[in-house]
Amino acid sequence: MPDTTYEIIAEDNYPRLDKFISDKIPELSRSKARVLIEQKLVTLDGRFVKPTYSLTAGQTVVVTVPPEPSEIPQPQNLPINFVYKDDHIAVINKQPDFVVHPGTGNKMGTLVNALLYHLGDLPSADQENRPGIVHRLDKNTSGLIVVARTKEALLALKKQFAERIVEKEYLAITDGIPLIKEGTINLGIGRHATKRKIMAAKAQGGREATTNYAVIDIFPKYALVLAKPLTGRTHQIRVHLKSIGTPVLCDSTYSRRNRVYAWELMKTSKNKGEEPLLARQALHAYKLSFLHPKTGKQVTYETDLPSDMQNVLDVLRSMR
Repeated sequence: MPDTTYEIIAEDNYPRLDKFISDKIPELSRSKARVLIEQKLVTLDGRFVKPTYSLTAGQTVVVTVPPEPSEIPQPQNLPINFVYKDDHIAVINKQPDFVVHPGTGNKMGTLVNALLYHLGDLPSADQENRPGIVHRLDKNTSGLIVVARTKEALLALKKQFAERIVEKEYLAITDGIPLIKEGTINLGIGRHATKRKIMAAKAQGGREATTNYAVIDIFPKYALVLAKPLTGRTHQIRVHLKSIGTPVLCDSTYSRRNRVYAWELMKTSKNKGEEPLLARQALHAYKLSFLHPKTGKQVTYETDLPSDMQNVLDVLRSMR
């Protein structure tokens, strides 16, 4: 990461230096910011100061964050559901509870580790721990993801995502029924003001984010919603659906619960020992369209709902 410069303004409320850095760079905890300061990787008006130094308006902070040590992922024999593959791309139906690429706390057991085992070497762009990866799905979101098998395919697909040529469609079960049954959510998305590890929808500020949606089935207190994100912000669909009062069912970050049982939906007495119907966010990337990087022709792939989401819908429909 290159040096980053910050000018202290009145709105910053003049905090101590380590807190200021952790607020401005969310991926850094205050303790990590303190380490950078002690390692003389932070300057205040060109000089080194203590982490507890209180800032004032008009000062300039320059932060140097050293790159993480390069860790090349290792192949791992994990099952993958291939929807399609050729010499240039592969399309995967990702199961829930599957992290896409290695990161802090997930060096093994990711989709990338499995891809390297099944497909062999994959091209990397700017990050060695993400070979073949051109877009992501959250850990507990299931569904379609395209992987590049050549450098040419990687660059072509990245360009398509950047230019918003790729069309993605998701199915979500929402906790609540949207008041407007079809519409567009245009709210920027940025870090939550106080909970820095989660995202929030913002009328002002945040990065531009747009999601089209339509309710395609309604049940008492729940709905099946088709969502089409036109941008690719972190947690976009989850945050946007929460912003209209209908979070994704069982979204442990943005909704009121993280699992649902048949007895809850059917309003019967609690069945001790019963397994939950759903224990992750009810969000599935069911359709993906893009231009094949070799042929230039548009290709479209679809996949059925996973069993946990289908089971919830079956119970809801049985009560009509």
